[in-house]
Amino acid sequence: MSTTTGTTKKALITGIAYLDTREIEKNIADVANEAGFDDFAQIIEGYRPTDQPSYHHFVNEDLFQVLTFDASGVTGSGTATLTVTITSTGFARTNLKLKFANGKMGYISSAITTASGKDSFTIKSVDGTNLTAVAGDTVAPFGITTGEGSDEVTALSYGLTKYYNFVEHMKDKTEISDIQEMATVEAGTGYEAFRQAIDQAQSFKSQISATLIGGVKSVNEFGTASPTVTDINGNSMQFTNGLASESGAYGVSADVASAGTYALTDVDALCDALTAVKAPSNYMQLCPDGAKRKASTMWKNMGSSGVTSSRLNWNGKEMDFNVDQVTHGKYTLEYGKLDNLDHPQLFKNTAISKTIYGFPKDKVKVQVGPGGQGGQLNRIGVRYMANKYASQNQGTAYVREWYTGANNDRPTSGKEVKTIHVSTTQGFEGIGFRHAFHQKVLS
Repeated sequence: MSTTTGTTKKALITGIAYLDTREIEKNIADVANEAGFDDFAQIIEGYRPTDQPSYHHFVNEDLFQVLTFDASGVTGSGTATLTVTITSTGFARTNLKLKFANGKMGYISSAITTASGKDSFTIKSVDGTNLTAVAGDTVAPFGITTGEGSDEVTALSYGLTKYYNFVEHMKDKTEISDIQEMATVEAGTGYEAFRQAIDQAQSFKSQISATLIGGVKSVNEFGTASPTVTDINGNSMQFTNGLASESGAYGVSADVASAGTYALTDVDALCDALTAVKAPSNYMQLCPDGAKRKASTMWKNMGSSGVTSSRLNWNGKEMDFNVDQVTHGKYTLEYGKLDNLDHPQLFKNTAISKTIYGFPKDKVKVQVGPGGQGGQLNRIGVRYMANKYASQNQGTAYVREWYTGANNDRPTSGKEVKTIHVSTTQGFEGIGFRHAFHQKVLS
C-alpha cells in the first residue's frame, strides 16, 4: 500500500490467504528516517512563544560610514587642501577627521553643502603635507575635533532597521474507517489506526521542518484587508520566511569559487566577508551531507588541520548533536549535519541541499531592553503560538492533535470513522542575521 489521499479502508489493506500460519515480524521497521530543523531548534532551546501572528525586532545600524569620493570630481589632489563631492549625504560634518588609505589624515574644514543626495566640502591636511585622491577612493571617519572655546557640533541621528516574520498555520489529517479500525493486523500493535497515527506525526514534523528551512514569506498576512494570497474559501493566508530565505535576504553570501570544490581560499573569502560585517568569531554550520563531506575532505587533507569531533556546546550546555570543529584565524567553525537538508523528496532538486547555512553560536547583545536594561537574545529559533488545548490532552505546546468522527470516546458525528487532526502555528526567527551566511558548495 503506497501513500495516497483518502480514507484507509479494508480494500486498501493487502491480505493473502494461507492455510499454513505465517512467520511475521511484529515490529514495523521505520525506513522513513525523518529528522529535521524542529528537532535542532528544540535541542538549542530555540522555541519561543508569541501572542501575535507576526513578530518584529529592531537592529541598530552601523555607527560609522566610509565616505566615497564621487565621480563628479576631486580638485586639489596633490596639495594640502582638497575640494570633494562624496556619493552619500547625512554623515559628513564639519571638523570630522578623515583617514586616507595611504595613512594621511585630513579634516573637513568647511560647511557641508548638499545637492542631489551628495555632500560637498573642503578637506585640509592636519599636518600640512599634501593629500592625494581620485574618484572612487574612500576615507574613514575618525570623529570630530574642535578648537578651544568651540561652538556646538552638528548633531547626528542614529537609525534603526526593523525586521519581521510571520507564523504559518499548518494542518493535516488522517482517517480510518470503522471496519478497519476494528480489524486486527499482524504487525505493530495489532491495529492499523495506531500505525497511521505514528506515520502522520512523523510526516507532519517533516512538513514543519521543511517550512522552517525552505519557507518563503507571503505578500500578505492574516489581517490584510484585500489579500491576494488566499485559501480555497477566500481566507487570507500568511507564510513564514525560512532559514534559507532569511539568510539569503539578510546574511552574507559566500558561495565557493568552483562549485563542487571546497578550498581553503573559499574559507578565507568567507572569513573576510564575515569580518566586513563585524561578525562574532564562533560559528555553527548546518550542512547537507554532500557539502559536509567536501569540507571534511579539505580540512583532513591538511597536515595540521586540527579537526576535532565533539558534541555541540550551546550556551554552555552540551547538546546531543555531533559537530566537527576547526579553528581558522580568529574564527571557530563547527560543521554539523542536518538530515532534513538531504531529504530526497523535499529538497533534492533545490539549492538548499547544496548549501551550508551558518550563524553565530553566541547570543546577540541587547542594546536597550524593557526598563532600560540590556541583555541577550538567541540569534536563531522558532516562534510559535501556544496550543491552548494541550492541557486537555490535545497534543503538545507546539502541535495540537484532536479526533473527530463517530469512533471516538466522544463522538462528534454519525460518520463511523476516526479522523486524526493535527495543526500548528509557528515560524522561523533569525535575529541579527547580517551575521549569518549561506555558502553554496555543490553544483
